[in-house]
Amino acid sequence: MAVTNFPTTLLATSQPLNLCSPDSIPYFPSGAIDIGVSSSGTIFSVDPTILVWNFDVSAGWFFFAGMCGPSIALQFNLAGSYDGNSLTATLNGDQIQGGFLFGLTAGVDLNFAISQASLVWVKDGWHSHVETVWNSKFSTTLNIQFDMIGIILSIVLKMLEEDGQTNTLLQKVNDINPNLLASYGLFDEVTNGFVETGDFSVRPGFSLPINFVEFIPGLSEINEALEALAGGLFIGPTIGITIPAQVNLTDIQVGGQNYSNLQISGSTVTGTTTGPAGGGTTLEVGLTRTPGLDFTLGIGANVSICKIFSLGGSYSVDILELLGIQIDLGTFPTSLSNTVGSTTLAEGKAFQLAEVILEAPTA
Repeated sequence: MAVTNFPTTLLATSQPLNLCSPDSIPYFPSGAIDIGVSSSGTIFSVDPTILVWNFDVSAGWFFFAGMCGPSIALQFNLAGSYDGNSLTATLNGDQIQGGFLFGLTAGVDLNFAISQASLVWVKDGWHSHVETVWNSKFSTTLNIQFDMIGIILSIVLKMLEEDGQTNTLLQKVNDINPNLLASYGLFDEVTNGFVETGDFSVRPGFSLPINFVEFIPGLSEINEALEALAGGLFIGPTIGITIPAQVNLTDIQVGGQNYSNLQISGSTVTGTTTGPAGGGTTLEVGLTRTPGLDFTLGIGANVSICKIFSLGGSYSVDILELLGIQIDLGTFPTSLSNTVGSTTLAEGKAFQLAEVILEAPTA
């Protein structure tokens, strides 16, 4: 039977990859939490007129809170050949994101404008008259935004006397939503991991440090000295939680045939025909995702000075995995598809969280 080649094809939930895309894969079939809440109002607004000048000054407040997940965002390239009985393909360029994110941005808008009055003769027969026209001379808007979650976390880290650590507590992720300065949560991202494990896996986690420095003679004095230099010292255990997720290939549909019984060796995927599938020009890959839950226990140390120098490390273990205990949350099917040979995605759902707008009650 003749061998047919199919060129490199992108399979992805979004392009560029974004965990909060509407097309990301929820951990569970019941769906993910994708929602945004926004509100705004006026602080003050005045527009005094002095001689021929009008000054318009106003200020308003706003906030946006958003969250998404737990979800999986995935992309990879697939290229290969098939002959109706078997398939051989190469998988590369894989990237996976997983977890749960939330953020809160608040701020104020300051508006200032100056207009100048001029008198204009309006010729209209018996109704001719002089009319005042206001011409804009200057206008500017200042937008000030605050990353509220980041501020809160900084306070919490300071209270824990571990300010300066960047890889504990919640992970910070930028460019997830245009309305948020930053997002935080249980987040993990792995690139080119398929060639090593034969699957796509992430382990989003949350870690809470407990600083023992204050209870160790001599170290508390060192920590106080470092704090005077905008630094700090941390030595102690960490406890946390992870929500791992694993995505596996189950079958590949191309050229009117379904290829399953997949065997994986490095970046090479092989399969055999197990029945007909939809024809046409579509490449579809069947997947399963398996969410999990584990708890971590570790130990870490870190020293920082002036927010510039930071040296440290940590080691943690998954407690349930170490004890051989597995929490079965289920394995659920899903799939990705694209036109054969396409390295871009067709326009999908608009990137927009389900939004709730809060408004102050009117009198």
